[in-house]
Amino acid sequence: MPPIKAAAGVGLLVGLWLPRLGLVTAGALIAYFVIALGAHVRAKDPPHKFVNASVMLALTAVVLGLTYLPAA
Repeated sequence: MPPIKAAAGVGLLVGLWLPRLGLVTAGALIAYFVIALGAHVRAKDPPHKFVNASVMLALTAVVLGLTYLPAA
């Protein structure tokens, strides 16, 4: 998965100048972490193995909400 992680990093970095790319990248990261959580569930992993994906999903959602979505 290193190419996906590298592309996400580049997408977020370039998203500082091209907001639509940052928005798409953040959305793709949310999908990535939701799929990761689903994989942990399917593998019947113990709950402590969900922590990384859960925290990263939450952080990505917060960044998306605070950075790219319009203020209400």
